[in-house]
Amino acid sequence: MFTSTQDYANCQDEFVSCKTRASKGECTTRPAWMKLNCKRSCNACPPVDGQWSRWSDWKSCSKTCDNGVRTRVRKCDNPAPAYGGKTCPGNASDQSICIMKRCHLDADDTDFESFRMGMWSRHSRVNGFDWQFKNGFTQTMNTGPMEDHTTGSGYYMYLESSMPRKAGQKADLISPWMSAKPEGQCLKFYYTMYGRTMGSLDVKLELKHNGKISAWLIFLKKGGQGKDWKKGIGNINVSNRLILSACH
Repeated sequence: MFTSTQDYANCQDEFVSCKTRASKGECTTRPAWMKLNCKRSCNACPPVDGQWSRWSDWKSCSKTCDNGVRTRVRKCDNPAPAYGGKTCPGNASDQSICIMKRCHLDADDTDFESFRMGMWSRHSRVNGFDWQFKNGFTQTMNTGPMEDHTTGSGYYMYLESSMPRKAGQKADLISPWMSAKPEGQCLKFYYTMYGRTMGSLDVKLELKHNGKISAWLIFLKKGGQGKDWKKGIGNINVSNRLILSACH
């Protein structure tokens, strides 16, 4: 029997009982043949909208080198939708690009592993202020990355910006002169700039014509950019040389 002050906790059990004791889904207060209606209809249970459970851990990358995809999933069971409630909005799965070490490095590529510089050479304008190989976290608290971008245990090029560095000090990574390719080229790199003493990071494209050199800025970041590694991109479609500069 249902009443107007019924507790919803046992709604499902009473719903089943009601359906089996009545014709046409109507509740009765007496044996079904008397067909007296309750004060409340049998389907009075409140709807329960579904809610997502927590995301699972990311699965392993789909590739062991170059770029792949990793996946995570979640279930609509916290709680599951019931009594006509809405299902969970959004997707039950999520994908993210995972970047592994390169399967093959071209002549102008480098991952800085095994102290490889690739096409880059170091040039410092101040003694002691130069790009250096580093793995793991940096020497100064609250600065730099905790690990390299790709494997978490590899190397990256690092420049100390804390004391005793002074404003205006600069160090460069310089490429050789390169010929233009018909299909064009793209410079891609990952950088992190974390700390209160961050200066600037830029990439210039130098062109040589009739013995004269001119330069175009194709990338520039100033000040702190957070702990995470970020992607830098620059398009190249002419014969050139690249200079990646860090300035305190």
